[in-house]
Amino acid sequence: SLATYLRDLHENGARLSLEQITHLLKSLSSGVDYAHAQGIIHRDIKPANIILHNKSGEYSPTAPLPKDTEPIITDFGLVRITNSTTKTISGVVSGTPAYMSPEQAQGMAVDHRSDIYSLSIVLYEMLAGRPPFEGDSTLGIILKHISEPPPPIENIAPEIQSVIDKALSKNPANRYQSARELFEGFYRAIGKNAESATVHSLHIRTPVPATVSSQPVPRRNNFLWIGIGVFVCLCLGFITTSVLGVSVYTLFPRLQAATPTEDHSHEATPSITEISPVEGSAETSNYVGTLRFQGNLDQISISATLPEPQAGTQYEAWLIENSGESHISLGILADNGTGQFTLTYFDPENRNLLEAYNSMEITSEANPDASPNSSGTVLYSSRVPQGALTHIRHLIVKFEEGVGLTTGLVNTSALVQESASAMEDAYENGNSKTVRTSAEAIVNLIVGSQSKQYDDWDNNGNINDPGNGFGLLLNGNSPGYIGGTISHTEYSTDSSDATTEIKLHGGHVIVCAKNIEEWAIELQEIAIRIAQADSGENAEADIRLAVALANQIHDGLDIDGNESIDPIPGEGGALTAFAHAEYMSDMLIMQGEDQLPPPAE
Repeated sequence: SLATYLRDLHENGARLSLEQITHLLKSLSSGVDYAHAQGIIHRDIKPANIILHNKSGEYSPTAPLPKDTEPIITDFGLVRITNSTTKTISGVVSGTPAYMSPEQAQGMAVDHRSDIYSLSIVLYEMLAGRPPFEGDSTLGIILKHISEPPPPIENIAPEIQSVIDKALSKNPANRYQSARELFEGFYRAIGKNAESATVHSLHIRTPVPATVSSQPVPRRNNFLWIGIGVFVCLCLGFITTSVLGVSVYTLFPRLQAATPTEDHSHEATPSITEISPVEGSAETSNYVGTLRFQGNLDQISISATLPEPQAGTQYEAWLIENSGESHISLGILADNGTGQFTLTYFDPENRNLLEAYNSMEITSEANPDASPNSSGTVLYSSRVPQGALTHIRHLIVKFEEGVGLTTGLVNTSALVQESASAMEDAYENGNSKTVRTSAEAIVNLIVGSQSKQYDDWDNNGNINDPGNGFGLLLNGNSPGYIGGTISHTEYSTDSSDATTEIKLHGGHVIVCAKNIEEWAIELQEIAIRIAQADSGENAEADIRLAVALANQIHDGLDIDGNESIDPIPGEGGALTAFAHAEYMSDMLIMQGEDQLPPPAE
């Protein structure tokens, strides 16, 4: 149980890291909200009723939790059904005092916000190493819940303390109104937003500024954003029955995928954008600029802050093959008048340059220079760390024999978007047959050909799937483009040579992929409903919502109105995920020959 693990951890003078707390709270929040959506109030959420599960079954107070560890909510013995005709009787106190809400402690009727209070006590204990209210008697603890503010937690950022204070408000109306709101408040407090670090490079109070997608994306209307689809199995016939609540991420093990069929018809083609020298990392002063792959990785931009070259010389940039034997000239770096030396390169053969090249150099060459070869006088250099690069290539070059996983994510989401647009047009023209056929295409694109839900939903005798069958979601032996993107991004960021920037942008990719996962699950259900509707029964609200979700999956959504699609919960979609996967391959230019940026601490 989480209680046992925390006890052993704290006896060893250790604490859970913010990364581990974030991971656990994400799944717990999803499970709690799912139960509440079904009309279930748990009423006894505490570490002893949270079981930690991973494949190895190994837990050590002297080592971090294995990365595949998931929390499972159990023991719904005190559960209350909110729409039941038999209500909990006021004046009866049930639950565990240390984790009990003030209204529950007073025997008052409770709603879902009581569970959110209890979950917040669990969060407090994970952060502080103890619950906020302790005492020698049950009555003493109860009185503290009712009348005393939670003691401040030592050595945490004020932003985090503010989240705790709100979460443990005595008045339910002043708390977070859903477990997701609690998680998002905590998420923002530790710096996980467009202006700070992701979980992979987190430092309390000193977050690393993030970059945001440079793709201009049309703004969309507000939408009904339903929480993560998480499964909580509830057995209500036994007072002490232990029941599992499985988070959606349990559904995405790191599987070997079936080979996707190559399809370039919808490949992402981000335009060349101006880039700035890397900022925010501990080694910022060591970097003079950045080389960035763009477009279909057949384009390169370089921007670097360099001194004026010596008289009679100029700077030339080179891309170097994996073996180091082949160099191609990217061209002469030009001073743009602001102290920045820049260039843009387009490969004349439209090759995916990251597939064959992994390092670069800037050399000093004669000016003018009649020789096509390098002088060998290397002034600056960089390369992508090899361990991380393997999986970055899976994301944006190719996965096994197919397209890159984030490329497939963009391609498939573009087909979903096109199918949704065709469905909307057909509805407006009164063509119910095409409405149902387009809805079927959406379902099959999302679920993949190995899913039991891959079917002839409109019963016309044909299975409509304009994609390659790989799917967005887990299906059979295929992780789908979402699961594959998450897994291989984690492989890259977990590599021992991964830099701070790889971890930063990898975190952004994962946030976007999980946004897409939520929207895809919701869209799948709506599209099935539309595809199965009888002629003339298509609800306009369903169709409009399906179109909005399809647009979000591909383009993302600007929910904060800052005119940018950022890699944060609820915003970034497939295009943003692809862009940040490209940023993971950035080469951070350093002075000297054969330079490699250091791994993140």
